[in-house]
Amino acid sequence: MEDDSYERDYYHDGDEGIEMECQRQKSEVEMHIDVKREAYDHYMDMLLKRAYEITSEQDDSESTED
Repeated sequence: MEDDSYERDYYHDGDEGIEMECQRQKSEVEMHIDVKREAYDHYMDMLLKRAYEITSEQDDSESTED
């Protein structure tokens, strides 16, 4: 009977390496998504603020016309 413990250890270590690499890549993707989400939220906040300013200016100009 042949001793295949080396092969088992080799492939087992390889699986752990692959799993660690997948986990690392997943973390990088999650960080990238978080950065994009924060940028999107900031952009939306700026748009809403600008929309509020425009409607306020319109309201002011309409009230002075009366």
